[in-house]
Amino acid sequence: MTGDSSRAPASKTPILNRVSITSVDVANQSAVGAGRTVAEIHIDTSHYVGAVQVTPTIGDQWYVATVEGVSRLHSRIPFNDPNQTTVAPTQGQHVVGSGQGPIELQGTQVNVNAPAMRLGTTLYRDNAGLLEFSTDDGVTWGPVATGGVIIDTAWDDITGKPTTFPPTVPIDWTDLDDVPTTFPPTPPVGTPDGTKFWRDDDTWAVPPGGGGAGGLVVGHDIVGNGSTTTFTLPEAFTASSTMIYVNGVRQHRGTDYTESGTTQIVFSTAPGTLDAVEVDFVIAGVGNNLVSGEVPSGTLNGTNVTFTLSNTFIPISTSVFRNGLRERLSVGYTESAPNQLVFSTAPSSSDLITVDYLLSI
Repeated sequence: MTGDSSRAPASKTPILNRVSITSVDVANQSAVGAGRTVAEIHIDTSHYVGAVQVTPTIGDQWYVATVEGVSRLHSRIPFNDPNQTTVAPTQGQHVVGSGQGPIELQGTQVNVNAPAMRLGTTLYRDNAGLLEFSTDDGVTWGPVATGGVIIDTAWDDITGKPTTFPPTVPIDWTDLDDVPTTFPPTPPVGTPDGTKFWRDDDTWAVPPGGGGAGGLVVGHDIVGNGSTTTFTLPEAFTASSTMIYVNGVRQHRGTDYTESGTTQIVFSTAPGTLDAVEVDFVIAGVGNNLVSGEVPSGTLNGTNVTFTLSNTFIPISTSVFRNGLRERLSVGYTESAPNQLVFSTAPSSSDLITVDYLLSI
């Protein structure tokens, strides 16, 4: 008995229509396209195009395949829309995306096998495990960990340095007991009696409170390299007066570091390139009127922000710690003369607040 050809299954050959996308519904994974022979085709965008799920954008031109009443994207038709010609391609360059929406990258990781990656006008690179950035097309690079600051490395790169020798601004050289004889001063030196000292920004300055009443250097930066443990400070310090912070955490003298002589500190573990290390110390020869570790009076209840010290302090000499972490002056707290501190965020009942400061005498 021969078969009945009239019962053969219906053909599933797709019907292709060329359409221009007129609307997109991302949430419901659908789109609408208008073609030359059909006024409107509703497209199911949940189906993959090859191995990729694509959400078209309005204005795209596509071939749409319709099988058994269901229309789905078949292949995109290249055309020179404005987004494809905004940036003229260069030899060897590949352009991905139309510029009208985000590009989704899937997978367990994204590999950029290139010396540098550009985001906008900024270049980024991996330098032996350290993420660096450049804003001048790779001429100079700085670590991203510094918060967007390219570190000065040479005298010519320093801003605000003296331009004459001896400088006439901002100080009078005749007031100094120890005048450098070379320009720039090498090594940087200060006055033995502490009336002035050479700052990290290569300028002379008066310690807080002047030479007679104080002499506290606050926030001297140390740049680590992962191997160096011994560092020399720019001034001789009073014994047992150094206060060191690594990434904002107070270090213990005798355990985390030791004082060597009157100018050097030796770390038990070398600071790394990404560590933010700051040193406070009292300049030798000016007396030591430093109060360290005082717990100020005030109610710890998550509401009160004002705390009082037992002595009057020299302005800009306070170092405040909340649970061992240092607060930034003018950010985490402000000084309120003559002996009060006002926090930006009220300490809670479980917080431990301690303060170092110079006595005003």
